[in-house]
Amino acid sequence: MILNELLVLIATGGIALLIVFTITWLIQLETKNAAIVDSIWSASFPMLALIYFFLTDGFYKRNALILMMVFIWGMRLASYLFIRASSHPEDIRYTVLREQWGTRQNILMLRFFYFQGILALILSLPFALVMRNSSHELKIVEWIGAAIWVIGVTGTIQDQIPITISRYIMQRPATSLICGGGGTLTGSPFLNTI
Repeated sequence: MILNELLVLIATGGIALLIVFTITWLIQLETKNAAIVDSIWSASFPMLALIYFFLTDGFYKRNALILMMVFIWGMRLASYLFIRASSHPEDIRYTVLREQWGTRQNILMLRFFYFQGILALILSLPFALVMRNSSHELKIVEWIGAAIWVIGVTGTIQDQIPITISRYIMQRPATSLICGGGGTLTGSPFLNTI
């Protein structure tokens, strides 16, 4: 029973990924920028979680929590990678692959894209297993997992704060940063290291 349900989830997710990664490959044939696969790979996790959400009969609150966490993480990363890929020339990794693959680059790039899809499908299996859980309560380990996710997501946001502060400080004239005495910057050890 469990195996049959998992096979349905894997097959459905696999077909969806086959379609998405084939379309992505066709797009990169036109744009000559294979870096788009990075953002599609990231977005494939929310897509798979959504499929699992609708195809499983697990505890609704748990499934909605997993879907929300995967969606926020995956789409945030996918949008960052998409903006980077669409506003820059092709990533050097893919340029090197094209050079190494020569005249076979198109078919080998398709295989590479499909490998990305297979990898996403394998890495998404824990979502499918958790979403199958029909226990009508969230266990302590699930609350701990959610807390770690919150720390991880908000931590990456907080990591950007020192960068923003340092950019602001670097844009100010040096004379406005000098504080009496020996011409040091502010009294803050953080700001003195910038």
